[in-house]
Amino acid sequence: MLKGLVIAISLLVFPITYAAASHVDDPVEDRQAVMKHMGTEMKIITPIFAGKAEWDEAQLLSSIAILQENVTPELLQLYQSHIDPEDGSRAKKTIETSWDDFETRMNKLSLQLGRLMGEIPQGNATALATFKLVAQSCSGCHKFFRNRINDR
Repeated sequence: MLKGLVIAISLLVFPITYAAASHVDDPVEDRQAVMKHMGTEMKIITPIFAGKAEWDEAQLLSSIAILQENVTPELLQLYQSHIDPEDGSRAKKTIETSWDDFETRMNKLSLQLGRLMGEIPQGNATALATFKLVAQSCSGCHKFFRNRINDR
């Protein structure tokens, strides 16, 4: 019951937060807003999985639902044909030249988040391994497809 309520609330909040962040005419600003939103959720759940914060099933379910709702075909579209070194973003041009890899990584992340969502009620040990895969997916994508701040 609690899980269903948390998911329902998350699904209601996501469109509102995304709409507030959306800049319709600027796909770069849109994708940066989405990624920043996802980063915020990762900063909330990482300490929980690291044992530095109390296990909070409701918070985990909410944050993971938000992450999963952000990894969408719409997010992928924001990256298609909108990569320009001068656009102020940290996205690398390799996204265009390695599109299949980029898309595969995003799809894999979505599947991992779905799996993680299902494992949260089982407890920390089961979910921790999947969370590590999610974190590795995020950092792996950033390594290959995002410039470091000084590399822009």
